[in-house]
Order: sequence, then structure tokens, then C-alpha cells
Amino acid sequence: DYNVAIAREAVGLGFDEINFDYIRFPSDGNLQDMSFTFWDGSTPKSLIMREFFEHLRQELPDAKLSIDLFGLSTVNYDDLGIGQVIEDSFEYFDYICPMVYPSHYAPGFLNHHNPAVYPYEVVKYSMDSALKRLAVFSQSKEINARLRPWLQDFNLGAVYDDNMVRMQIEAVYDSAKDDFNGFMLWNSSNVYTKGALLPDA
Repeated sequence: DYNVAIAREAVGLGFDEINFDYIRFPSDGNLQDMSFTFWDGSTPKSLIMREFFEHLRQELPDAKLSIDLFGLSTVNYDDLGIGQVIEDSFEYFDYICPMVYPSHYAPGFLNHHNPAVYPYEVVKYSMDSALKRLAVFSQSKEINARLRPWLQDFNLGAVYDDNMVRMQIEAVYDSAKDDFNGFMLWNSSNVYTKGALLPDA
């Protein structure tokens, strides 16, 4: 399929990691007007997603693969209506990259009216949960998956200045401790907050 073909070409050109972004069932628009040749409408969406993850790994056995998941996949145990269950990714990807943007958590999360104002608390809680789930999963299967989250570096719900971005980074360090595997910042305009990146970050 074209996903695998593009990935193979990228590996052949020297890319050292292939990132699969936003692999999910749709959640917006008129869902009744959508049809999927790979889904019968009754099989759990998470099972379809897991089978696709397995397919990617089988077709790209030696490639370093990463996947971007919704931040809520770290704390929710359902599939969020889009087929994403974080445990389903652990066996097939080298890096799991939850998008733990505080602005994307609903009002009331951790009893905060506006979670975007609490970047440290939201990211720390999400990462703690994801790491616990990874530890439990790894007790039954030998895996190499590591967590490397996307962090918010854009203004939504609050102004994300040096301190707001840095608090997210500190939350990742504090949660991961010796299992720290980095983080990534996202801003759709590609303008990043340099002041948040201290020498040890």
C-alpha cells in the first residue's frame, strides 16, 4: 500500500525514523456520509487500528517507527471514538508520541476549568499515566517502545510564553526520570519559543 511504499522510499533515502501522524478514524464532519473499504462498521475501531499497526511493523521490520496519538489516549481506556488505544501501539512502534497539548483537554480535566492554564499538571499527569500503562504492558511482552511526547508551543486557551512551555518540559523530565527519551514541540507556524529551551533541555 502507499503508506508502506512511501515509508520504504524514505528509509532508502536515509531517513532514520518514520513518523506516522494522526492515524485514526475521523471524528468530524458528517460521519454518516463516510464509508471505509477496510471496515465493516461493526468491528471495533481499535482492532482495525491495531491490525494496521501490526501491518506496518511486518512490512517495515527494521525501520525505526514512531506514532502520534491524541493526548487523551494516555488517560482514557476507551478508543476515544477514533480507534486509538495507547496499548495497541506499544508492540509495534519504537516511539509513542502522545500529543499532550494542555489546550486540548476538556474543561474539568483534573478539576481545572481551563486545563491550558496548568501545563505542568496536565503533562505530568498524562505522562505518569502513559508510563504506568507501558510498564504494565511490558510485563507480559518484550517490547522496545519508548515515550516521547509532543508539547504545546502555540497560544490556545492561554498564552504560551517561555515559562508555560518550559513547565511542560519539566513535567516530562519529572515524570520520565531515568526513562527520559526526549520531547517535541509543535507550532503550526514553525515559530518556537527559544527561551523555553535551557541548555539541559
